Amino acid sequence: MVPDWKALKDKALSAVNNAAQEIDYQLTLTKLRAQVKSDQNRLAEAYQDLGIACYELLMQTGSVNRQTDKVASMFTTIAQCEETLKQSQKSLEDALSIENKNTCSACGAVVSQTARFCANCGNPLA
Repeated sequence: MVPDWKALKDKALSAVNNAAQEIDYQLTLTKLRAQVKSDQNRLAEAYQDLGIACYELLMQTGSVNRQTDKVASMFTTIAQCEETLKQSQKSLEDALSIENKNTCSACGAVVSQTARFCANCGNPLA
């Protein structure tokens, strides 16, 4: 019997296409996770800057007033950082809830519908 080269080619192309889609999805998740981490770091830096400014004011004047220009601007910066972080986290959550993804019954990690094993814990998938 002669192999059906067209069917074999179509299966191979389909497999390559599925792999490319999975790579794109994982790349998107990686970028979104990096953005969340970056936003978390910016927020932590803003809190640290506020602490330093409050300490300096306390040492110079003996008190800290929220209305001080420097402190007030830092509160604005923190609010902006918190909002940016919230948006990044929402984008990541949305990407993780894509319809063609399943979760591992053992650990809850997001896995591809075509995956045979969980990449996180190695659990066999049905």
